[in-house]
Amino acid sequence: KAMPGSCCLDDPSTSEWFGYYYATSVTYEGKPMECQNTGPWHLGISEEACSNAGGRWFPSPCYTLQACINDRPANGTQGYSPSFEQFASGITITDPSNSTQCNNARQQLGYAPDYPF
Repeated sequence: KAMPGSCCLDDPSTSEWFGYYYATSVTYEGKPMECQNTGPWHLGISEEACSNAGGRWFPSPCYTLQACINDRPANGTQGYSPSFEQFASGITITDPSNSTQCNNARQQLGYAPDYPF
């Protein structure tokens, strides 16, 4: 769940729908396509690791970033910084599967919107 992504090793000859690469955006009668051959966990670390194994990489929801933002030290606790709180108070992720929220939070922290962590 907290990995930057997942790797699907399906190709058009082994995918759920013959002739098509696995894609998270593909649905049929409201049902999403499912990866038939998910790569080992370590291939989800990066797009490069997955492609080196012949797979297609898909980013995960940003659960780790959401937890990091939500679990920052609160006022009156050890590690609390008023200046950091002022900086971070506008950074929110209410739905870690919403890529727009994740991308915006990354940008507010000074990273590229598609930074994998």
